[in-house]
Amino acid sequence: MPYKHYKAEVIEVVIADSEGGKNFEKSGDRAVDISTMRRWVRQFKERGAQAAGWLHSILSTVYDAHVGSIELRNRTLMQQLSRLLLEYPAPRSGVILGRANIILTTHNCGFL
Repeated sequence: MPYKHYKAEVIEVVIADSEGGKNFEKSGDRAVDISTMRRWVRQFKERGAQAAGWLHSILSTVYDAHVGSIELRNRTLMQQLSRLLLEYPAPRSGVILGRANIILTTHNCGFL
């Protein structure tokens, strides 16, 4: 997310907890304002499915690799992103959101 003031790891924990049904307001860094965490979750819900679609499309058109839709069904958006990222040659390290953003911006698809 552009102009963020928190580490990607903190943002990712909040989003993952939200998707997992946990109380994300108790997640991550206690210094993060609750309204900020709510904004992260809302923005991810708005952009996450689109990002997964872009990653799926790039994977198919650029790398000629595929992940079946059935395999992604019944997974959270974060789990879908994680699974799709396994098929990309790079980057191999870092948090899910950071790796997804690197791939998306490299292929001019925007960012999460």
